[in-house]
Amino acid sequence: MDWKQIVRDAAPAVGTALFGPAGGAALAFLGERLLGKPEAGEAEIAAAVRGLPPGERLELRRLEADFAARMTALGLDLERLNAQHAQLAGQDRASARERQARLGDRTPQVLAYLYTGAFFLVLGSQLAFGVFDLRLNDKVLRTLDITMGVLFAFVTASKDYFLGSSAGSVRKTELMGRANGAR
Repeated sequence: MDWKQIVRDAAPAVGTALFGPAGGAALAFLGERLLGKPEAGEAEIAAAVRGLPPGERLELRRLEADFAARMTALGLDLERLNAQHAQLAGQDRASARERQARLGDRTPQVLAYLYTGAFFLVLGSQLAFGVFDLRLNDKVLRTLDITMGVLFAFVTASKDYFLGSSAGSVRKTELMGRANGAR
């Protein structure tokens, strides 16, 4: 599981901030609280979060109130900031779709097919290397891993463009969870 998703599951406000425009503030907060280093890099924080045993991940939940208080003290309204960010992203996708429809531009479709094909090609290659127990140079393996990550991001962006984003669904789920927790 992605380390940001681990944080988001345990501390929704901190996790949501990581994915949005307040990501830098959330990283500094986690670096300070988990490692004692507000200047810690994302890789260090990711390793610290992944290294937490499941029982200690509950500690992340305790950070939620502290993070909200710190953001309020800084004058940041995370709800409004995240809503604005999601609205801008939605407007951006809508204008791109409108442009494509108006011009009949097939470039986004062609790119989506290329990204998806390349993604499955790299995935199949990695599967074949494992099945046939082929050993690769570490540099080649790292390059394949990076390529897979980039292609995954492109395929996800293409899916969001053509089929819509799940951001609204995630937000709805969060609100439902809060409502159920308030009972």
